[in-house]
Amino acid sequence: MFNSCNYVLLLILQKLSLKNLIKPQILLTLFCFVWMGFAQAQNQASYTEETAKLLEQVNLKTIDGREMAEVPLKLVLQLAIDRSVSLQISSLGNQEALHAVTAAKERNTPSLTTSFGYSNNPSFTSQLSGSSTSSLSFSSGYSLKTDSGLTYGLTYAEKNKKSTVLSRLEMGGDVTAGTTGEALSTSSLTSSVSIPFFQDSGTEFNELPVRLAEIGVTRGQLNSKQTELSLLKQVASIYWDLVGLLETIEVKKKAVELSEKLLRDNQARLETGVLNSTEVRTTETQLMRNRQSLLSSRLDALRIEDQVRAALNLKNLPVGLFPSDKPKTQSAVPGNVSVLLEKIYANDSQIGLTQASLEQNKYQLEQELNKQKTNMDLSLSYILNGYSKGFFGSTADFSKSKLHGMSATLTWKVPLGDQATIENIHRKRLDHDKLTLQIADRKSQLNVSFQSLLRSLSLIEKEKQTAAAVSKLSKDQLRNEIERFKLGKSTSYQISQYQQDVVEAEQQEILIRIRQEKIGVDLLALTGEFKEKYELSQE
Repeated sequence: MFNSCNYVLLLILQKLSLKNLIKPQILLTLFCFVWMGFAQAQNQASYTEETAKLLEQVNLKTIDGREMAEVPLKLVLQLAIDRSVSLQISSLGNQEALHAVTAAKERNTPSLTTSFGYSNNPSFTSQLSGSSTSSLSFSSGYSLKTDSGLTYGLTYAEKNKKSTVLSRLEMGGDVTAGTTGEALSTSSLTSSVSIPFFQDSGTEFNELPVRLAEIGVTRGQLNSKQTELSLLKQVASIYWDLVGLLETIEVKKKAVELSEKLLRDNQARLETGVLNSTEVRTTETQLMRNRQSLLSSRLDALRIEDQVRAALNLKNLPVGLFPSDKPKTQSAVPGNVSVLLEKIYANDSQIGLTQASLEQNKYQLEQELNKQKTNMDLSLSYILNGYSKGFFGSTADFSKSKLHGMSATLTWKVPLGDQATIENIHRKRLDHDKLTLQIADRKSQLNVSFQSLLRSLSLIEKEKQTAAAVSKLSKDQLRNEIERFKLGKSTSYQISQYQQDVVEAEQQEILIRIRQEKIGVDLLALTGEFKEKYELSQE
């Protein structure tokens, strides 16, 4: 593609004069042409690679003049997982939730605070005399809040200062500087700890932000699971709809072939004078009806196939999709119903999300109850002091116990009349009761749905037997009626009626088998066993 575009471009350049080439409009047009050719070539290469990779996994066959790829249900489900944009979005959301957990775990990071300062403060103790003090200060402190709520720190501070005598001879006169004193250095090393006893105390309480963040991860995983199961259920259901339509098409093709044969026979009998033209026209009408019905089913099959393509994000696949799996002959009724029901409860994303809300409500209630606790904090500190002349050396006094100091402060705070917190506690307890009822209600709904599916499975074999019997009788009646028509004892209209009965009976058989498969799909969605059954992997 790109080479052909270059060739055309060279031809254009040969036709254009140099004068024309310098026109901005022409240059812009040529650039766009080249760029579009390059982009198309890149897209085509990427598309071909993707298509080739997919077609390597399937068998190709020609059906009704159309190239089709035989795809088993397992491959279709795997493609749905691998190519689903919604699952990719869910995965990104889960990664965000994991980062939120990490952030919550790292909330209590240590801090280091450092400061430098300089000051010069002249002052007069009387109208004619005073002093000027200059100082240089430095401090650096380390602090950390632990997961238990305890906070400790260590701070080093040093200050150097010296003073100069100031004087003036008269009020409002010039200030003169006199003698300057020696530089003095003071330093201190302070360790401190703050201990909460009731409010905000304990590892369990202070880990609540982490627990709440982890609930976010659980919610994301449950939502992803729900999205995945919904996608697999949708794709599997559409797959079996396509299987049913293709089988219906085969039935209708046979009906068209039979109508064509009857028309040929009737036309031959008309020429010999054995049959009148009315019977021929009746046969022609039935043939057109059968062809119209066949065309309608083929259009329906193309529509369902497009739905499969859309679900797999394969809208531009150059071949059709032909499902290679066939409906099972026998339905498999689950054995241990109680165990399976518990598995359904455990798999249900709605129950899981409600349980996550219950857990979240529990932690939020703990936070509200914490607000009502007495706030009693004990603050302890121990300080080492040092003094020296000059700018350094004061730290040598840290070993002198007489220069050590300490402090202890007990702070007691009692909340009074916090009605807002009381109401929030009542609300959280009501939420707990409401969520518990929602879980019980959801289990009841799942039980009803499960029992309904079991009843359908238990009755479907009888339905299949009945439908098979009706189909056989319809075919026998059609054959008998054709023989009677040959003997002049029946009409083309009666044959068309019996022919329609055969088509409807065979369609009913197909619908029952497809419904059986879709019941199995519903059970897999309830139990969450799609991946286990079809050995699906998650990229």
